[in-house]
Amino acid sequence: MRRFSRTHRLSFTDQKREHEKIRKVFLLVFALIVFYLLFVNFFFSMRVLENSSMNPGLSEGDRFVFFSFTIYNVFPNLPVFDEIPLKRGNIVLVDFTEHRSVMRKIASSLLRFFTLGRIPIEKERIFIKRVIALPGDEVSITNFVARVRPASDPYTYTEYECADKLYYNNIPENDAFWDESVPFSGNMSPIRLKEGEYFVLADDRSNTNDSRTWGPVSTANIAGKALLRFWPSAKFGVP
Repeated sequence: MRRFSRTHRLSFTDQKREHEKIRKVFLLVFALIVFYLLFVNFFFSMRVLENSSMNPGLSEGDRFVFFSFTIYNVFPNLPVFDEIPLKRGNIVLVDFTEHRSVMRKIASSLLRFFTLGRIPIEKERIFIKRVIALPGDEVSITNFVARVRPASDPYTYTEYECADKLYYNNIPENDAFWDESVPFSGNMSPIRLKEGEYFVLADDRSNTNDSRTWGPVSTANIAGKALLRFWPSAKFGVP
């Protein structure tokens, strides 16, 4: 007896239905991939704090969801908001990675998606820091504590008085020879931030790179703002 494949046994109408199901599954998978790429490249990203630079409030291994500013930097004329929505005290991503085109970012994300992160992508230079001063502010540092005179304000305040949220710092002992000429100095003369400049610091004020060594950070280098710390679960909440 002649044997027929399942395809031969199906009627023409059944074959069309079978092909339609396959097409719908393919389109669904494609839509999910596109959604994922848009999600991680333009709207939100998840990051892990990989060092102790933000002690004592944030710890190595903490995981965060960040609202991404990529769409603002790629399309600066898009009427999403007039300026990056940051407040003093916010936790941000500072991105010094070599400039990549949008397509290259998407390709990297796609590679990471299909390999489950097993194939390494280009090395990123991304840091988690705290915003201390905004464009137009005057900022200085005395004994590792920043002092801020907001734009159009005649008074100077400590960073804690200006912050949108309470936080704490690790303050090292200030050696008598640790003056402004030494990296990670605990003192800095007042500087006025220009338009599009932000002053960011680590919560651990010892030997950690931040605006004391980089200088003010431009808008283009602010990649996102922390929305939520989701791990460890005991610290779940807005950082």
